[in-house]
Amino acid sequence: MKQLHSKIEIPEYFIYNKRSKGYYSIPLKKSSKNSSINLRSKSRTEGFYVSKTSFQNSKINYNTLTSEFSKNNIPSLKDNEPYSGNINNYRGGINFELSGTKFPNSIYKSYTTTWKDVCKTIYNSSNFGKELEKVNYFKKDLTAILFDKNTNAQKINAVLNFIKSKVKWNGYYRKYTDRGVKKAYQEGSGNSAEINLMLSSMLRFAGLNANPVLVSTKNNGIPLFPTREGFNYVISKVNLLNGNHILLDATEKYSNQNTLPYRVLNWYGREILKDGVSEKLDLTTSTQTKENNILYVKIDESGSIEGMLRKSLAGYSALSYRKKNNIKKEEEIINSLEEKYKIDIEDFKLLNKEILSKPITQSLK
Repeated sequence: MKQLHSKIEIPEYFIYNKRSKGYYSIPLKKSSKNSSINLRSKSRTEGFYVSKTSFQNSKINYNTLTSEFSKNNIPSLKDNEPYSGNINNYRGGINFELSGTKFPNSIYKSYTTTWKDVCKTIYNSSNFGKELEKVNYFKKDLTAILFDKNTNAQKINAVLNFIKSKVKWNGYYRKYTDRGVKKAYQEGSGNSAEINLMLSSMLRFAGLNANPVLVSTKNNGIPLFPTREGFNYVISKVNLLNGNHILLDATEKYSNQNTLPYRVLNWYGREILKDGVSEKLDLTTSTQTKENNILYVKIDESGSIEGMLRKSLAGYSALSYRKKNNIKKEEEIINSLEEKYKIDIEDFKLLNKEILSKPITQSLK
């Protein structure tokens, strides 16, 4: 249980919208009080022989609106709560968004925006929408890659694998390009926007209905209201004729169709259509995570056990395994299993390490 006390004071000239988050309702006690501020201004007059500086003091009275919260014994959340994704998304809270200002002797100025405004602004940026239109830098290479690809599945796999092999992710989360898609392609390194805007552009070149998707990674929280700062990452979406869709991220070496990196599985994103209009997109994965274990054992009279274990991993289980173990030598994996399970391994086989469309298969005797 926790005790919390907080107070926010806002001068009457600033108008804020309040939006609650999480699963704990925060009741606010509201009040107002008279406040004032002293302003000092300076003016200077220039004469033929003498210059004179004068100071003026003025006092401005205004009203301050106060929102106060005080509570004892607030139920706590565990940081290690399983299956929660980003636990901070579930913590109770209130976000204050500046919606407008009304200063003395001035008209009201609105800062409130909509998702349409946000996405139009992002799309019209030279570091986003204009980058999608560039094709000449990859046209020749991709035409050769797509030469014998006839189905949508073949084209998607070809484009995804081509980008993964051509451009490596530099680890930066971005919704805008830094150096541009052309330079990232030429130098073989780029941020998340450069790689996945490139992916969307190449998929369109291949004749597919593909669009970029703005997302907020787990460490960036959930954008509760329309804001450009709420998104920090880009992935790609392919819309199929049967109404289904495929989500892709070429920054992750071992990700596959509809198997996105964990960092982007964060509730909702915004699909950006060709005219800059956006649509809300559920990022919940449809890919099942599967682990299948089959154990054949023989126990002799002395209690010794020998046999065969066969393990099959698909979906996110396979993604996690590949990220953790594909960089290891086989001997390291064997030693790790022997230490973990207190066994001696006589024979070890691992299949489909690099074939992402098939489950990882591991067998040991």
